[in-house]
Amino acid sequence: MELKLASLGHISLDGSKFKANSSKHKAMSYGRLKAKEAELSAEVDELIKKASQCDQEEDDAYKETNGYSIPEDLLFKEERLKKIKAAKKALEEREKALNPDEPIDDKKQISFADHDARMMSKKGYCEYSYNAQINVDADHQIIVGQHISQRANDVSSHAYEIIYS
Repeated sequence: MELKLASLGHISLDGSKFKANSSKHKAMSYGRLKAKEAELSAEVDELIKKASQCDQEEDDAYKETNGYSIPEDLLFKEERLKKIKAAKKALEEREKALNPDEPIDDKKQISFADHDARMMSKKGYCEYSYNAQINVDADHQIIVGQHISQRANDVSSHAYEIIYS
């Protein structure tokens, strides 16, 4: 105020959706995460059983007992299962923080690339985004506040609180 950079007489607030570095094709709903986790767990167990049986047959035939060779499909499935468990845990933590007393809807989604981004629509097109808002002094066009949120609408945003705090 002393430098006369901002008058704070009239403050304008504007927001926009910014696309997150993620794709809706690299995401899963909570219901699908649960189903895929169970499916992959069963596949990993079956592959481990087959690998153990194969190792035993090779040990009997070649008398090699190093046990260091792990089939590629088992490595891939285990890695995929880890990612699914991590995404499921992140979605559960996020939803419990937002709605502590409600069960998680199976349609809730999470992106594997960016756990914080949310599905938002902009001009009829849904994609993973963030809701960014700025407060600008109308006289001098100086940004006096900003806020980035994962909420799709501005109703419960904290952007307006920046002006008064």
